[in-house]
Amino acid sequence: MSEIEWSALGLSKYPIKLPVPAKKHGWKHLGSVSSVNFSPESKIAVTGSCKEGRAYSVEDGKQLYTFKPKRPSCIIIPAVTPEGKSTFTSAGDGTTREWDLKTSEMVREWGHRKDVEDLDFSPGSGRYVATTAAYRTAKL
Repeated sequence: MSEIEWSALGLSKYPIKLPVPAKKHGWKHLGSVSSVNFSPESKIAVTGSCKEGRAYSVEDGKQLYTFKPKRPSCIIIPAVTPEGKSTFTSAGDGTTREWDLKTSEMVREWGHRKDVEDLDFSPGSGRYVATTAAYRTAKL
């Protein structure tokens, strides 16, 4: 198969054909995988699962890094910054952490009182990151 065929229901008579070669990589995790996001240039995929986040090469499927928080928690959302230099993970323990994508070292962390449910970067440069939590709050 040289193209990816996709339709919202998987049953459409008219699937959308994307002009990219199909890639097949299976990435194993310690628990259920909650989400995946790509770097801006689509070279790295970051995943969130119970106990850790991971970064993979999209080209060859190899695991690049594991992002392990100090205390075990489910990584709910992983996201790569617009410039592609770091990734942020939000977790069920109420923390958001920034990780360097070249070294896999944690750069900083901050928290909410409950589960961090979402995070997003400001348009363009991604200078700001905003997070939302289960107790009706958002932080910038």
